[in-house]
Amino acid sequence: MGKNIPITVCDNHNHVLAFWYEAYLDGNIEENAELIHIDEHSDLWSNEYDISIIKNPNFFNLSRKQQDDAIYRFTNYQCNVGNYIQPAIRDWLIKNILRIENEYQVDEYKNYKPSHNSILNIDLDFFSPEMDFIHYEKKMRIIQNIIPHVRCITFATSPYFIDFPLALRVLKDILDFMKNI
Repeated sequence: MGKNIPITVCDNHNHVLAFWYEAYLDGNIEENAELIHIDEHSDLWSNEYDISIIKNPNFFNLSRKQQDDAIYRFTNYQCNVGNYIQPAIRDWLIKNILRIENEYQVDEYKNYKPSHNSILNIDLDFFSPEMDFIHYEKKMRIIQNIIPHVRCITFATSPYFIDFPLALRVLKDILDFMKNI
């Protein structure tokens, strides 16, 4: 691929939280990042648990393995597919969210240029048959417009919301596009 953007693919969407923190610890994104959330669902349900990494100076005294273990435990045991974003907001990892969940938002943000500190978070269920009222090409164009400007990309295959072979076809189309940037 031309541009070296860290990419992660996981099954259930809450798992991307761990990779956002990895990107932060690796210096690929900074705190107060912009999250561009392309998904059939908001994933903004409340979550009573706090991850407290950025706001916790003691976290940075841990070894990287201990840090990763703490992040993965939080992601897997304190979050679900609908509530993993709120802890990242409260911890200052995410400051702004641009949600793209419907055709109006696809049209509104089709020429959007992300900030220099952005994460593109794509749930491939956005391409499920229930979302076919938005043309495939239109969805791909907005993603292709955003990709060159972000610092990290996470994908969820969402096995409960989209047929896995369809999710893989969409993922392949996006990755094929990325080979040329």
